[in-house]
Amino acid sequence: MPLRNTTGMACSYMRMALGLAALSALAARADASPKVNASIASACWSEDRDVSGGIGLLSLRARKEAASSRTPSLPTPEVLYRWGTNHHNIVLLDTIIYVLGFAALHVLLQAYFKDTEPEHKDAKPRLDLLDNAKFWMMVLICLDPEHTRGGPMTHFFQFHTRAFAFISGWVTRNRRPDRYGVQSLGQQVASLLLFVVFFAPVAKYIEPVTGGRFPKSVTEYFAVIYHTLKYPFSHTGTHIWYAQALIFWQLCGFLLVSLQPTAKILLSCLGFVFFWLAPPIPFAVSTALVFLPFFFIGQAFPIERCVKALPELGPRSMCTGIALMTAIFFFEEQLPFIRDLLSVTNRGPDTLEPSELGFASVVQNLGKSTFMSLTSFVKVLVFLACLCPRSASWYTDLGKHSLYTYQLHQLVINAFGVGFIYKMHDLAEALPLWAYWLPYLLFCTLLNALLASKLVRWSPLSLILEPTWVNQLINQVIAADDSEKKMLEKTLSEKDAEIKRSKEEQASLQKKLMQAETEKQARARAEKEKEEQIKQQEEKIKALKKQTEELEELKREQDSPPHPSHTE
Repeated sequence: MPLRNTTGMACSYMRMALGLAALSALAARADASPKVNASIASACWSEDRDVSGGIGLLSLRARKEAASSRTPSLPTPEVLYRWGTNHHNIVLLDTIIYVLGFAALHVLLQAYFKDTEPEHKDAKPRLDLLDNAKFWMMVLICLDPEHTRGGPMTHFFQFHTRAFAFISGWVTRNRRPDRYGVQSLGQQVASLLLFVVFFAPVAKYIEPVTGGRFPKSVTEYFAVIYHTLKYPFSHTGTHIWYAQALIFWQLCGFLLVSLQPTAKILLSCLGFVFFWLAPPIPFAVSTALVFLPFFFIGQAFPIERCVKALPELGPRSMCTGIALMTAIFFFEEQLPFIRDLLSVTNRGPDTLEPSELGFASVVQNLGKSTFMSLTSFVKVLVFLACLCPRSASWYTDLGKHSLYTYQLHQLVINAFGVGFIYKMHDLAEALPLWAYWLPYLLFCTLLNALLASKLVRWSPLSLILEPTWVNQLINQVIAADDSEKKMLEKTLSEKDAEIKRSKEEQASLQKKLMQAETEKQARARAEKEKEEQIKQQEEKIKALKKQTEELEELKREQDSPPHPSHTE
């Protein structure tokens, strides 16, 4: 792309961003201050489990203040704290970051990373599109405000989980409870268990808020593993709940494989409502049921046909997508009754006890989650259709291995990045706010690219995060069973062959006996016919002899002289 076009595009994006920022400021200041249900908010924020994206912004902030004695050298900047708690500034900040971030991303892709092989563009549009979407969704996960102290909370970030559920459903749409499906599910279970076994104690130890220590006994070690699996949201150092949910989704797909897609979606929606009203179920089952409709919708959604019907991705579609997403964002944030509805938790019954909040609050949370699901589904479609590149690029292969980033990014941030992020907070007073968020966006992109790169995939971590050797073991076990089965089948076939040969020999003997009997009968008939021929010849000889005698007698009579009496 020429530099002039790139510069012009960037300028147009900047003008659009400034206009949207001005509209956002006017709308935010003209609107009345939101009324928040303090009792529900306090009940949600006091939980030690996930509220919005892992542990929840306000829950994280409260625990950081409680644990401030552990980090006295890192005070919370008052300016950033006010920005993070003021709703008007949240709307303004999110709009600026949202528009500028995607505008810069589009300029970068079009200018430097555009696919130069036009024949490859339509070769695998669905795979390239989904892998690209997985990469940028992982950037949003790394950018989740739970990693920042005092950072603003925005519902723009909240659609990435439903997008992953949608994409996971489409990727696994053809899996059946056969040998291949069981192997894939076994690999996911092995990856989850291995990650928890090796990294759960480490994640608990390096968690910057609660902290911890390594287990000192085998019993304590297995207790940590079991607690991490049973209550995944209470362990902020790992993100294993999605792996648990993915296993649960595939099991549901195997159980409902004989149903039509519409029936699966309806059943998942009924489960979504039921488990909002029921008490929490451990092992992330309740949360998995909240997102199960997106998984089944992804299995039934015709992505290939939609991609072929949509126009090519360009500045026009990019601007359309940004406008639609911004409109949805303002629709969520600006209406007062929706803001009151959005003041409660966003995840599911893993963070709520229906008996604690009452039926009215639970119904309100159910309506809120339903609203978030609908708007998130629209965001997913807008992102895939208008914002996500469809051709292969440098990050397509990285998106195929987004599992590495998902499982490792929290550990890396807790181990190495927390101090750096806190130092950036300290510098936020002297810098414009965009000068903090845009470098953080770049940091999350680089972190995603690093953790999904071949440098990590070729390391020993691949034995844990992508245990293909489990399939090899399963194949060896199946091959051993197959070899035994083949040996048994071979023995049975040999016995069958022997029986068949004996039967053939008996049949051949019977055939020979029958042939001998037939030959004997034929010889008997031939001898009888020969005897009859001999008799006939003897009778002919007798008849000839008789005729000869008669002829001789006649001849003698003719040759004898006449009698004298006769002559006289």
